[in-house]
Amino acid sequence: MLPPSVDPASGSLTIQWLAPSGSIDGFDLEARYGTEAYQKLNTNLLPAGTLTFALTLPASVAETTDCTFRTKARRGTESSPYSNEVSYHKPLLAAGQPTATYDWAQAGTVLSWSSPSTQANGFIVKRAECTNGGSVLGDWVTLTTVAGTSTTWLDASAHLGTFYLYRITNVKGAEASAESLPSAVVSTQVPSPTQLVAVFDAAHGGVNLTWGSSFTYGDGLLLERAAADASGNAASGWTALATPAAGAAAFLDTQVQEAQNYLYRISNVRGSVDSPPLTIGACVTVPPGTPSGLTAVLNLNTGVPSLTWASNSSRATAVRVERAEAAASGLPSAPWVSLPVPAGAITSFTDQGALEFTRYVYRVTNGFGATWGAASALSPSVVTPLAAPTQVVSTYDAASNTIKVAWVSNTTKADRVQVERVKADADGLPAGIWSSLTTYGPTTGYTDSNTSELTSYLYRVTNLAAGVPSAASAPSAPTRTPLAPPSYLYASAYSDGTIHLNWSTSSASGCAYLLARAEADAAGAPTSGWSSLAVPAGNPYGLVDASAAEGKTYLYRLALSLNGYTTPYRQLSQPVQVALLAPVQVQATPKAAGIDLAWVNRSTAATQVVVRRSDTQSTLDVASLPPGASTYSDANLPLGTYSYTVVAKAGTGESASSAVQATTLNPAGSLALSATSLSVLNADDAALMPTGAWAFAGGNPFGMLANPGDPWAAYYPDTTSQVSASLVQTDDSGHPHSVYLIRSTTVPTRGVVRHLWHDGTAWQTEDLWEGVIPVTYGVRSFCYTLDQAGRPQVLLNTSSYSYPTVGDIRHLHYTGSAWACDSLASAANASLTISAYSLSLDAADQPHLLFLIGSDAVELLPSSPGTWTSATLSTEALGASSQALAQGVWADADNGWLFYTTSPSGSYTKATLKVRQKVAGVWQTPQTLAPDAAVYAPDSRVRICTTPSRSRVLAAMATYSGLKVYHQALGAWHETLVATPAVSISWFRTGLDTSSRLHVLVPASGGTVTYADYHE
Repeated sequence: MLPPSVDPASGSLTIQWLAPSGSIDGFDLEARYGTEAYQKLNTNLLPAGTLTFALTLPASVAETTDCTFRTKARRGTESSPYSNEVSYHKPLLAAGQPTATYDWAQAGTVLSWSSPSTQANGFIVKRAECTNGGSVLGDWVTLTTVAGTSTTWLDASAHLGTFYLYRITNVKGAEASAESLPSAVVSTQVPSPTQLVAVFDAAHGGVNLTWGSSFTYGDGLLLERAAADASGNAASGWTALATPAAGAAAFLDTQVQEAQNYLYRISNVRGSVDSPPLTIGACVTVPPGTPSGLTAVLNLNTGVPSLTWASNSSRATAVRVERAEAAASGLPSAPWVSLPVPAGAITSFTDQGALEFTRYVYRVTNGFGATWGAASALSPSVVTPLAAPTQVVSTYDAASNTIKVAWVSNTTKADRVQVERVKADADGLPAGIWSSLTTYGPTTGYTDSNTSELTSYLYRVTNLAAGVPSAASAPSAPTRTPLAPPSYLYASAYSDGTIHLNWSTSSASGCAYLLARAEADAAGAPTSGWSSLAVPAGNPYGLVDASAAEGKTYLYRLALSLNGYTTPYRQLSQPVQVALLAPVQVQATPKAAGIDLAWVNRSTAATQVVVRRSDTQSTLDVASLPPGASTYSDANLPLGTYSYTVVAKAGTGESASSAVQATTLNPAGSLALSATSLSVLNADDAALMPTGAWAFAGGNPFGMLANPGDPWAAYYPDTTSQVSASLVQTDDSGHPHSVYLIRSTTVPTRGVVRHLWHDGTAWQTEDLWEGVIPVTYGVRSFCYTLDQAGRPQVLLNTSSYSYPTVGDIRHLHYTGSAWACDSLASAANASLTISAYSLSLDAADQPHLLFLIGSDAVELLPSSPGTWTSATLSTEALGASSQALAQGVWADADNGWLFYTTSPSGSYTKATLKVRQKVAGVWQTPQTLAPDAAVYAPDSRVRICTTPSRSRVLAAMATYSGLKVYHQALGAWHETLVATPAVSISWFRTGLDTSSRLHVLVPASGGTVTYADYHE
């Protein structure tokens, strides 16, 4: 066998042997550790070609153990003799890499390391000097051999200012382990101070030096200084400045010169050894001296700030002057601004760039090269004056008889200007005391309209800012006012053919008035020469021109004259036409076929006579007649009240007579109505009682009114109530009833439907239904009508949209024992949108529900509780027109009347009233009652009334030509005009008393209202 080899990295052994001669099967390898017996290392026979074996010693094999190895060859069951023995001695384990730190407190290098050896009984310490980078300088020197198992040691022999490396060797008797790895480099240099800062301290007159140091084992510090050039490089050698004691952290160098550059450095000192010096990063410049005694005053002539100060520097080469806007306290209120100043070490300055009306404060600073000293103390603040106006010019304006004053403002700071005036003498100098004309917003012009004629004036202007004035401007040149012309001239044509002239003048009395007239065309251009008109004495402000020709157009002009001076003429801006003489004595006489008119003409210039007719909505020229015509018949008029004027015309000029009013005669078959005056409280609704008297109700606030003779007291329900269009209805006993909503104050979409009535003794209420009642904005919320027992039936809109569907409507009615609320959701057309609805009862109190769906009227009848039968009552093809449902009246299920109106598309003021009658279950052809009537008050334009038996049905309609009633007699409809005092009425009501006589109620006047009851 060969000696074993060791892998230094892993410590594993490689065992080698030589192959024997002859054929073998393999090898057995055996080992003995120390004094133990041999043991086989291989489990299986090593192959015959294997001549090496890698072995890692078991952990149980201790350091310094002798290991012996042998091998033998085998073939079959035979074994060769053992080979020669080879041995391996396991070495003493080496120490770990030491850590080394210089300990200033112990004045030596402290070493520590780890030692895995359990048999070492001492150690050797070696040291070598090295560079800061760890390169060994010279030989390794054995410092000591120490017995024992310690893993620390103090090297007290290390010299200061040196770099060292250390390594450790374990020993056991004479046996030594391998040497450890060298330690990291250990420095014994004295540490330098940190953060040296040098700043010139103007308050103490020197360079203030501060530094930091964590070194507490020094004997003191060394502070050095060197002069520096402009680039910051040392210009001389370093000289010791001070030796501060250990622990000091600041020093003030007062041995410096102004405008000089310095460098500084500092070192820690221990014994005779200094640390490397720490030098400041940039040189310190001692600035020039600080100026003092700075003053700022305004130049009395120019108002410009002037500054003076003491320099306090012998080496300053420049001065910086700064300015800032200041508060009233004198402290800066805006950033500092550096001003352009002359070169050199100046000690005075004039600020020509100062803005007007501004408070300023100043400061100055000395400079040397690029170095500036400390700024001076602030100057006293100064306020520059407000710029004064210049170039004041005054000019007389003859067109307006004023003096126009203009000037150049020269300021942006003024918030007002003051304009002053004084009379001037013959030399153009002030002849009195200046007086203020106005003080108003900043502007550059003023109009003096309060001058006296024939007077010379001077003007001057002063700017104002926050009440502080500028200097006054130089006076304007004198301006003299001439004789004042008329301030206005006005002419108007009167119906008697005269022209009335009026004018105004402020001139002194004694002036002559030069009035002239010229014919003109329609555009106002003169078509003839000017002719003078004499102005009688005592008429200084007006004249009636009775010599003007009828129908002609004139211009007038007026001037004043005094002492040989004549003012400019004041001329009319528009020509005036002499009025035509209007017809007089106009008479209007109703005839069977219309209205006959007669009048007396006066005009000799008219080219035609026009007859003009008006109702309360429109005016129409109905005839254009020759100028000599004096009569006209306005035939084939619809029933109504009309106003007429007769107009004389020539070209675009016209003159109308006074208006006359006439009412057409009612035709044969019309009703004979008489009027009874009623003085009652102001009301918004009324209902006829069977006796022919009226019950009244108010809408704001809602309540039942009590007039003299009424058997009840006034009654006002809850102020949160919501009413329908019908505030009051009466039953067959004459008792008043109303139905209204009380909305919840906490849940606005919920409410109660309440019935109010008077039973002949007291007011009674009952709640018909409570539930969700959304707020509606388009179609009304509900309507009701009374049955013959005096109980209401109600249609209630529960939709929250502007236009509900049929299914949104509820029918409230009394079932004989309780109130029921039936839904219309089961109707065939329940999902269709409606624009109007109404409720009528026939003679048997059977409800008939009418809905306007598109252009069709749809009727719903109850077939059983909650079940409805619908029928479409198509009226006519409307085309480009709209239809409004009025009301239906039924005698029974097979006989009734449907009233409705049609209007041209887009018109809300014209409507045609029509009726369609149902006879024996068959709807007849619609009949027109009022063709193309101009409707007044569309929301209440049609009223229907009928007797309980439906034996008589009447309709009334308010139109712009009067209130008309339609009744059916002998199979035909007849029209009656109600002779109301006023054609336009705010509202009206109709009813039939127990004698089936018609009553029509119309308001006649305001205040404590008088009503007119027109009745048969």
